[in-house]
Amino acid sequence: MRRKWKRGGALALSLLLLLTALPSPAQVTVPVGGEEEGFEAMQGRIVAFVNAIVAYTGEERLSAAGLADVLKYQRSLALLLGERGMDGLLERAIVDGRYDFDALALDPDYVAWSGERGLDGGAYFKQLLRLQALRMREESVGSLEQAGAELPEERAALERAREQMGEDAYQESLAALETAAAMVEETRVLMEGLPVATPEEAELLEAHAEEINAILQVDGAVE
Repeated sequence: MRRKWKRGGALALSLLLLLTALPSPAQVTVPVGGEEEGFEAMQGRIVAFVNAIVAYTGEERLSAAGLADVLKYQRSLALLLGERGMDGLLERAIVDGRYDFDALALDPDYVAWSGERGLDGGAYFKQLLRLQALRMREESVGSLEQAGAELPEERAALERAREQMGEDAYQESLAALETAAAMVEETRVLMEGLPVATPEEAELLEAHAEEINAILQVDGAVE
């Protein structure tokens, strides 16, 4: 679906919100101050999250058994986490301004939850994060490429509106558009650094696409 971006000072932040193709953990604890502050903070959080998830999952591969566990237990985990859902869990992993997934795997609530279900908490969490990483790459790269392709049209529309907008508003919108274009390209490169699904993983993702989407979009609710 074609996205319409509003022009003006909010455009850069609005375009970054296009990256909600990224899962919501990349957007936690974003400052609520000015637009530029939110943009910079969100950009840093995306970079930190991607780097951390790649380092933590390492050579992990999504397995049929691991995915089955995620599909079976994720709603229960969402109930444990409450209103903040997966964001709430990942917020606990932010230690001294960075993600520390090793510490999170030892979170008392999570350890108790996984133990009650006979799960290896560390293994389950790595499977969950591997799934998140694969989906993040798959959903983000295409959206970012589309965003980059549409930016020239946005620039042309801005030029056509220049006289009506006035020079100050035009320059503000132009700066926002240039910032957004740079962010799209930087983030596209970053997303391409995420792991690529193996043929086996790709089959699993395709076969269980509806279940995966339903499970990972729950907001603390359990059927």
